[in-house]
This record gives sequence, C-alpha cells and structure tokens, in this order.
Amino acid sequence: MSGAITFANRVPIYQRRLFLDECCLYSLKLLTIQVSNDGLTPFQKLIMDKSS
Repeated sequence: MSGAITFANRVPIYQRRLFLDECCLYSLKLLTIQVSNDGLTPFQKLIMDKSS
C-alpha cells in the first residue's frame, strides 16, 4: 500500500485525481457485482453507463 502512495505522490495532481477516480469506479463496480444478487441491478447499470 505504501508503495502505491509513494508512486501517487510522484504523479502530477491532475493525473493523480484521474487515477483515484478510476480506482473509485473500479471498486464501485466490484461492489455492485458482489451485491447485485440483492437487487441492486439499476445501480450497477448506472455505474457501467458512467464508466463506458
């Protein structure tokens, strides 16, 4: 984890924010895929639409 943080500190801020956004989207996708059995498909669709 600390390696990722050191890496992020060397990256320009605008790129860092982009990278963080990607990470957030990715983990949100993983989350929705895991809980999609609980009827959260619309939410999952929303995220897939935003990311494509």
